[in-house]
Amino acid sequence: MQSNPAPESLADIVIPVYYHVVYANQTFDGGYLSNQNVQDAFNLLVTGFQNTGFTFQLEEVRRHFNPTWFNEVGISDPWPIEWDMKHSTRVGGPRTLNIWSILISHISLRKISNDGYAQFPWNYATNPDSDGVTMKYTVFPGNGHPTRSGKTLIHEAGHWLGLYHTFEGNSCFGNNDFVDDTPAQAFPTDGCPFGLDTCPQPGADPISNYMNYSFDSCLTEFTPGQINRMLNQYQQFRA
Repeated sequence: MQSNPAPESLADIVIPVYYHVVYANQTFDGGYLSNQNVQDAFNLLVTGFQNTGFTFQLEEVRRHFNPTWFNEVGISDPWPIEWDMKHSTRVGGPRTLNIWSILISHISLRKISNDGYAQFPWNYATNPDSDGVTMKYTVFPGNGHPTRSGKTLIHEAGHWLGLYHTFEGNSCFGNNDFVDDTPAQAFPTDGCPFGLDTCPQPGADPISNYMNYSFDSCLTEFTPGQINRMLNQYQQFRA
């Protein structure tokens, strides 16, 4: 692991957000989210980043009727389709967070998680059109899912701001997530097994950390080291 020097100021950085609802038809199963669904997802995002130095401002909800985008982005590797969607709809520069909600089919081959994915900040310079977070459209509070009720958006925004998984590398040794105060973790967490310790180094697995794969019900925090890393990554690549 590697330390991240504390930034000079913890004053709130306001990140403008554009939420793109991509849909195949005007039903929930077709991806059509209400303004309340989006607001609930956004409110949870804001809550997850309290006391981090970051706050978010929802600038606009934009809706895009495109069954091809909704159904095919995020599965296998249809990059031309994804590029078309993001190039056609993305708003702002490196400091603006664009979120797209799509189907992200269960047959996804590209991603470890079927719930969402994000682009790291250091990739903006070479791939500005693809910058942002792509979410499964059902990721919002009150969706009825037993284990995923919306906090995946907090997790993906953490990636967008430069965080790796707490279990990065699936190893007890090495730099892993480049943050000193997240204990070493040998593999992703499933459920909420508090006290689980998969590595010999001090500290149990960070079950409650947003950058783990624990159930939403036990995800509650970023560490000070993660907060410093996000602020430094933002200042280096997005400010």
